[in-house]
Amino acid sequence: TDYPDHKFMNHCTPLVSHIINTYALRSYELFFLMGILAGMIHEQRLIGYLPYDNEVSVIELNAFALGVSWTSPDAKVHILKEPCQNAIIMDNRSTTHKPGLYRFSESQEECLAAPIYNWSLFYDLLVQDILTHKEISEQSYWLGLSSGVEELYLPSSTSSAILRSMNHFITAIKEGTIVPFTGPIETRTGKQIIEADKTLQPLDIIRINWLNNNIIGELSSNNIPRDELTEIKTTDEDTSH
Repeated sequence: TDYPDHKFMNHCTPLVSHIINTYALRSYELFFLMGILAGMIHEQRLIGYLPYDNEVSVIELNAFALGVSWTSPDAKVHILKEPCQNAIIMDNRSTTHKPGLYRFSESQEECLAAPIYNWSLFYDLLVQDILTHKEISEQSYWLGLSSGVEELYLPSSTSSAILRSMNHFITAIKEGTIVPFTGPIETRTGKQIIEADKTLQPLDIIRINWLNNNIIGELSSNNIPRDELTEIKTTDEDTSH
């Protein structure tokens, strides 16, 4: 290449070619957690999802829907174009305000949870790994809760019971005892994606082009299955060997 001593990486979905490597956060873990919370507290209110139109949105939407089904198996997730009243809504639009889970009522909107991303730590881990291994050939970095680069914000008004439950789920994901994309998973058309007690691998998550069976509505997205995929780093252990 023209710059043999330089390392080039692109921040996008963890998809790499033989030309450039990528890095990203496992934001779907936080969306799964916010889905769990929505399922806990919706009390028969509509559960909605306002998507951000990019290639990651379908992953985050499905993770949120799977979280909802974890704590409220019969609940549906409605894809919305605008907020509506008397609803629990995952607002993922970057053009309005900070993404997060909100309770919308006639008089106000209340933030119930929000994702927090620690990019400083992410870049520290990334640079340390590059310096240690001297190369990043055909490899992407996909880090999440277990590495400390992301966390779930819960406001001080959160009840102690909900806080205990959410801390349990957060710890379980960090330790790997709960994995968001664990079967059985079935699409809206009845196709089985994965059977009970098995989990989707990172490359399968990246290739998601389906909607979970508890989702109502359509998602306008740039999600396109990719074929040319290579190794993905997915845990904090991967950046410290």
